[in-house]
Amino acid sequence: MKNKKSTKLIPKGYYCYTRKNGEFIPCPYWSKDYTHDEQENGYCAYLGKGDWDINSECADEDVEVQSCYPDGTSSVRIEKYRDLPPTSLLWDQCKECNVKRGLGFWRELLLFLQYARFG
Repeated sequence: MKNKKSTKLIPKGYYCYTRKNGEFIPCPYWSKDYTHDEQENGYCAYLGKGDWDINSECADEDVEVQSCYPDGTSSVRIEKYRDLPPTSLLWDQCKECNVKRGLGFWRELLLFLQYARFG
């Protein structure tokens, strides 16, 4: 089923907010539900889901976990998602909807070059 909600006000980028003229502007669909733990209380009305929903949907998925050791060796094992820390980051205003997620080619390139040059 296709989501019929407007994407017009969803900010560009990787976060559920933007800054304009120094002003912090949150996405109109983002909120917190304080009945959940601090790192699982983000909610996206566009998706109709919160961190708790996204994390529980993935509970039975198999996840490949790689461990790297100081001696240069590594190992790979399969674990159930439910046995790992939660990974939805709505609580920290990181997008889960993927709407306008990129910044556009030129802005992405500029950021890449800035980080490559200045670390």
